[in-house]
Amino acid sequence: MLLASGPTLLSVGLAAEFHGRRAVAIAAVAFTLGTMLAPVVGGLLDRRRVPPGVAWPLLGVGMVAGWVFAPVSVAALAVAQLLSGASLTAFEGSMDAAAGPSAGRLAWAGAARGLGGAAGTAALPRLLAAAPIGALGLAVTAVLGAAARRDAPAPPPHTRTAARTGGEVVVAVAGTGGGVRWSARPGHAPARAGRPAAARPI
Repeated sequence: MLLASGPTLLSVGLAAEFHGRRAVAIAAVAFTLGTMLAPVVGGLLDRRRVPPGVAWPLLGVGMVAGWVFAPVSVAALAVAQLLSGASLTAFEGSMDAAAGPSAGRLAWAGAARGLGGAAGTAALPRLLAAAPIGALGLAVTAVLGAAARRDAPAPPPHTRTAARTGGEVVVAVAGTGGGVRWSARPGHAPARAGRPAAARPI
């Protein structure tokens, strides 16, 4: 929230500064439409079982990445707000889900979001005085992307399995890209036999 929510929380002022007062209403509508997409985003993260250490930085990227191009046109501003609405709302839901059903934990989660949003809102005007929002957006996107990559779970290692069927030895190697199955008889060269069958690891 501290790094990513500032532009979204200050979207009224930024929209008016970039494209005039008429852009404020467009930005508000785009944000509202984005919030309606948040259940789709949250459901996708749940189905893929993305851990919070990866999901939250990625949602932060969604909040801020569109603002890199928001000054270019009203359409770019609308896209930025659409992404922000979906990502911010999905982040709030994910954070509440991680906190659990406890009222006390939910209160702490809400307080943490509020503190982060307030700090981001206070810091953004000073940062914009030193650098354009496009540069700030790129920097924050890079930081959050690196955080998500650092916390991403490692791919499962390749697993070698073997089984003996009569005089034939079957060796299967499985990994993230699928697997292959090799079989050989004593005195014969191994032959590839397709995808691995279930066998006991050795």
